[in-house]
Amino acid sequence: MSETKYDIIDAAEDAAKVGYSVGVFACKFFYQVSNVEALKNGMDAYMLSRFSQRLEYFTHEHSKLKDEQKKSFYDDLSSNTQNLNYLYDFIEKSRTTVNDLHAKLLARLSVELVKNKKLDYYEMTLLSNIHMLNDLDLIKIHKELSKVNFSSEGSKIFEVNTFEDYCTFNKCNQLGFFEYRVKNSNSVMIGGNPIVKHERSISNKKFKINDFTKRLFEMLDEIINS
Repeated sequence: MSETKYDIIDAAEDAAKVGYSVGVFACKFFYQVSNVEALKNGMDAYMLSRFSQRLEYFTHEHSKLKDEQKKSFYDDLSSNTQNLNYLYDFIEKSRTTVNDLHAKLLARLSVELVKNKKLDYYEMTLLSNIHMLNDLDLIKIHKELSKVNFSSEGSKIFEVNTFEDYCTFNKCNQLGFFEYRVKNSNSVMIGGNPIVKHERSISNKKFKINDFTKRLFEMLDEIINS
């Protein structure tokens, strides 16, 4: 590690010199090195190359933001511990995940943090629980949501042909990405929540979209089709 110590203000100022680069800020403040190459003493060549690539995902996504938005976010970081924690979590989870789509989705989701200087409930849930979803889950979710007409009301169909599909659907339901529509004859209310009884796992599921469903699809569509 470098002997130079970078405080949050120094790191933000250096990031500002290169278009408010999240990679520069992360290296200098979170990892206390001058650049990603300086991490070579703590990482093998493959891990260093992978981390460098994943920081590029953040650079690409953040390049879509206005400099004024990025400046406002970084200026606020010295007094906003919560956002600093969020940003660290985005970077660290991207660095360590074995799923490349995780890293791309984390980079895309971090744009919402910088733009709004906060995360909403659904965004926090996704950041906290992204480890529950593997790349195959994300691809399946994107495939099913691409069939949805978001402008129409009523139930939507999630196609379940395998137990893996059912597991993906169940994860989405648990994380609140949409609402499960349960038939009355197959459910019982406990504490206001429907509990499914004797449900066939391998069968298409009805669900209802919520405030986050469309935004999740749009983010997945951007990273999968880019």
